[in-house]
Amino acid sequence: MNAGPSPAAELDVQPNTDQPAPSVGSGAGQHSSLREGNQRVDSGVALMGNVGGDFTYLNISAWTDEATERILKPRLREGPYPAEEVRGRLYGFVEPPSYARCRKALDSRIVLLRARAGTGARTAAFALLAERHGEGGVTGLDAMADLSAWRPKAGRGYLLQGLPAASARSLDGVRLAGLAEALRGAGAHLIVTMAQDARLPSDTSRWEERRAAPGPYEVAERRLRLVAAEGRLDSSQLDAALGHLAAPEFIDYLSTHPLPGDAVDLSDGLRQCAETSAPTGAVLEELLTGTEDAARSALAKARHSADAVSLMAAVALLPGQDRTVIEQFATAMRPLLGARATKTGQNESPEEQAPDVLGVLPCEVGDAAGGWFACERGVSAVVIVGVEPLGERFASFLF
Repeated sequence: MNAGPSPAAELDVQPNTDQPAPSVGSGAGQHSSLREGNQRVDSGVALMGNVGGDFTYLNISAWTDEATERILKPRLREGPYPAEEVRGRLYGFVEPPSYARCRKALDSRIVLLRARAGTGARTAAFALLAERHGEGGVTGLDAMADLSAWRPKAGRGYLLQGLPAASARSLDGVRLAGLAEALRGAGAHLIVTMAQDARLPSDTSRWEERRAAPGPYEVAERRLRLVAAEGRLDSSQLDAALGHLAAPEFIDYLSTHPLPGDAVDLSDGLRQCAETSAPTGAVLEELLTGTEDAARSALAKARHSADAVSLMAAVALLPGQDRTVIEQFATAMRPLLGARATKTGQNESPEEQAPDVLGVLPCEVGDAAGGWFACERGVSAVVIVGVEPLGERFASFLF
């Protein structure tokens, strides 16, 4: 763990005493209760449990945001999953074409589930294990666990998400056969999810399955029908939403955005339109905001503006950060971009001045150039930026 100095660095941890509420006194908030699984701090950061990898905490005194009671539940967990959480993960689950085959494969006690990112492999794994052990019978394993030495402690469903490459190479048929016998003896099952291109020894194929995503139309339709069954849409609203879902523009959208998450976003948008009688055009516009064409259009509009460029760069380089952090980064970048643009065109007439060049390149081009890109004005550094909605990368360059 890499951390700077912080007020939370010396927490008074008292596992056997109940702590007073934060409002009791000025120092009452800086205590922890391991028994309750809670920590409260007035400022800084507090962690409980293991950290999977490095954690960097930047202690910037200019940040004055107050501590909140917000709790972020981890997507990857070691230990039992609460039944209500498993139930929530399975909301709207649609069995893909590969599901029956995976269900049969789990009879061998182990399934090594290969899948592309975003195809719902984790959800399918929860569904398979919940079928065998109930929604309260699923336990997460540490991704770094040595499966060749690990053995089940109870008759539960065990899930290891994201098998590391080093661990994958150590799993041969002999070790997996021994683990399968131990699982059978304990009345347990194990599912391991991994990247589609993960390398495994050749004698592990009997436990391997490939995850195929369910049809996006079926996912969207099922979620709309579930919302109606919960009473959030009446019959006329449901018919309207399903009618919009079958419209050519949304069918075309799902044909180019076939992942379950895309279908969920579309169903949520159509549900909101049905609830408010709003036009559906805005739904498609919002869904397309993160596409490559939309990114190029936004970059073209922003290329002459240091304000717009700095804000877009801050959003791209600091994904998931608080608005205050984005604004601070953009504010620091703005004068640098403006000064560069002024210096570049100071000896040229307005007609001859080139724009503050900002563009995008496919990540393959940026990688091949080794982080540099040749242009008319010389050579410029290339910054590889992650684009969350597409899960792809683009190279943005300024010169």
